[in-house]
Amino acid sequence: LILPADLPLITREDIESMLDRMHSPPVVVVAPDRHHRGTNALMVSPAGLIEYQYGDNSFENHCKLAREAGARLEI
Repeated sequence: LILPADLPLITREDIESMLDRMHSPPVVVVAPDRHHRGTNALMVSPAGLIEYQYGDNSFENHCKLAREAGARLEI
């Protein structure tokens, strides 16, 4: 689970919801920022399945990489 340190509104329920989606790998769970450009949370199973992206367009890039890897994509 990759989470930036600047998410003051994230709740336990948010994290549990992401964890609940991790069954039946390969799977990539990604939470976009409010503009749907950056990534606010990322879970990948198996770890290292895709290359992790940072900065502008990381959300779109994570989605593209998940599809290319044949992983189930959960948003």
